Amino acid sequence: MGRDKRYVLVPELIQDPPKLKPMTPAESVAECYMGIIHGARGIVFFRDYHPADPPCTRDLWEGPKRFSRELFGPDGLAKLLLPPSKAVDIVDEAKIAKCSNPAVDASLFEDAQGRRTLVALNSLKKPAQGVRFEIADLRPGLVRTRFEGGRTLAVQDNAFADDFQPLQPHVYDLP
Repeated sequence: MGRDKRYVLVPELIQDPPKLKPMTPAESVAECYMGIIHGARGIVFFRDYHPADPPCTRDLWEGPKRFSRELFGPDGLAKLLLPPSKAVDIVDEAKIAKCSNPAVDASLFEDAQGRRTLVALNSLKKPAQGVRFEIADLRPGLVRTRFEGGRTLAVQDNAFADDFQPLQPHVYDLP
């Protein structure tokens, strides 16, 4: 969808205690990353609210706040979603970025200077260990993670591996 038809993701911040369990911050962040990985080029948060509704949970907005920092902060993803940057491989459709675990969705982006970034998400509520990403023409060196204190991973044979917590996104700047 995202390659041929751009769209704006409108995640609803669900909070209806009698019917549904409120979304956790991790769930709302994961929903946003899943949208970006699958081609969304904009995000608008929505909360259906009526004055008779019970007060929202204290952490209802924690997920959107975190994602907004990761989107618009100094090292933010927003620049990857707008021209002249482009999505090079959306969820392996171009066979450039391959992932060893089908529960982990990933898309490869390239900015105007030719720097490549892989955005990945463990879509399950259980850990994913030793997930291997093989990327065409990946140079030897270190892959730097964003939003994780500068953690790095070594490239070997056009690939690197990482672990994921439940619903955890990773953003990798490739060498």
